[in-house]
This record gives sequence, C-alpha cells and structure tokens, in this order.
Amino acid sequence: MKRLRAGILFLLSAAGLAGPAQAQAPRPGNAEAAPRPAAEERREAIEHKFTLAFRMLYQSPGARRVDDSGDTGAKVLLAQAREQFAGARRELAGEDPSTADALLNNAIKLYGQAVRMVPDPAQAAEARRVRYTRALDEIQAFQGSQLLALQQAPGAGPAARSAEMEQVRALIRRAQGLADQDKYDEAIGALDSARDLIVSSVARQLASKTLVYDRKFSSPQAEFEFETARFSSFEDLVPIAMAKFRPGAEATRAIGQLVERGQRTRDLGREQALHGDYRTGIQTLQQATALLQRALEQAGLALPQ
Repeated sequence: MKRLRAGILFLLSAAGLAGPAQAQAPRPGNAEAAPRPAAEERREAIEHKFTLAFRMLYQSPGARRVDDSGDTGAKVLLAQAREQFAGARRELAGEDPSTADALLNNAIKLYGQAVRMVPDPAQAAEARRVRYTRALDEIQAFQGSQLLALQQAPGAGPAARSAEMEQVRALIRRAQGLADQDKYDEAIGALDSARDLIVSSVARQLASKTLVYDRKFSSPQAEFEFETARFSSFEDLVPIAMAKFRPGAEATRAIGQLVERGQRTRDLGREQALHGDYRTGIQTLQQATALLQRALEQAGLALPQ
C-alpha cells in the first residue's frame, strides 16, 4: 500500500498537483495516538486515493491536455479511466473497499497511458532539443576524426575532402540555422540527411577500398598516428550508423561488445607504441579497427567481404 501511494504521489507531482507538503503531511499527536483497526486505516487510505484520483482525472493539466487534444485514442483512455473512477465510488459506497481500490488503480493506470499519448509541449520541445544536440555531436565528432585521418594519410591534401562531406557541412550549417530559430524538427531532418550521406559515402569508400592505404609513411610513428585517427573515425561512425539503421536489442548488445573489444585492443596498441614497438602497435590498431567494422556490419552497414 505504501508503494502504491508513493506511485500516486509521483504521478501527481508530474501533473503539477502535489507538492512536498502533500507527500509528507504530519499528523498532530500521531506519536501518542492509539492504534486504529486495519480496516479503518485502509478505508481512509482509499478515500485519500479517491481525492488524488479525482484531481488527476478532472483537474490536472494532463487531463486538460487530453480533453483539448485531437487524439481520439487518448480521449478514449481518459473516458475509461473516469468510468473506472465512477465505479470505484459506487463500490466504496456499497462497502466494498477492495473492489473500489482495484478500480481506482485501474483508473490511475489508464490516466497515465492517456497522458503519455499527449505529452506536455514543453517536454516535447526539450526532447527535440536533446535529440538535435546528440545528433549534431555525433556527426561533428565523426567529421573531426575522419578529417584527421585523411590529413594524416601520405599525400593527402584539399582533395581529401569528398563532395559528400562538403554536402554534410552544408547540411550542418543549415541545421544550426534552423535550430537558432527553434525549428528543431526541420533541423533534425537536415541532420538525418547528413547522416545518410555519411553512411553512404563511407560504404562506397569501403567497397572501393579507398580507406585501405598502401602508401609510404614518413615513419612508423606517423603510420601509427594515422591508424589511431582511422580507428577514431570508425568509432565515431558507429552511433551514426545505429541511429540510421536502428538495430534490434540483440544486435545492439553485440555492437556494444565489439566496440568495447575494439577499444581494449586499441589501448593495447597504444601501450605497444609507448614502448617503441610501433610496428606491432600498428597491427594491433588495425585489428581494433576490424572489430569496429564488424560492429558496423551488425548495425546494418553493408561492408565488402
């Protein structure tokens, strides 16, 4: 019963109806009060729940949002919740508190489902801002690591910037401009297009083996630094591919395991390089990158066999 009352108070708090004073209202003389029959205490608890449920179902901002919305499904759920509430009131008047309590619990559950179907506009706007920021961070992280890898490849110059990546930059600038105007849905759409370009560009590069460099580096250290940047580029590509292809729970777990193995292998390669063994470190980093390529395959990015 205590857990249930706590859950109700949480719902009220989310609906803007309950404050700290309601959650912890002291009872004068409670320490010296004589114990009361359990049935009396239970009925009092149910009556208190009636008050809270009434306020949720008829007076809360959440209920008003549902009533004012055009969401038929949410309105049906709220109407069912109110019917359950009315039934609970009849049962309590007929001295059946157990049935009344069960109906009240159902009413509160249905209310919660209805309100979730019509989210608070402020909360929805914040969710869009968070989604936009996360997508922008992921794409910019990939841009930076990929550019570093290209710059560290022997003979790389301005031509290393592909036409697709220039389009990605333009889409990012467009998204940032839209976000500055609070047009987050459109901004997210621009970032989605940028993400699609990144994934298709990398898939083509892998298919043509342009990410496998058979070039002479100035030193083993330079080659190691290139492989480190290349690993980072693939590492930053993983969340972008996952956002595009939306793999299932099992694939997501496999991706996480492969990324962790890749990171551990990369760390081993760094340690080998710190001890001056760059050749072994380079081979270890290439193995780490291969693990990330497997993670990308699990995400849904088709890679050449």
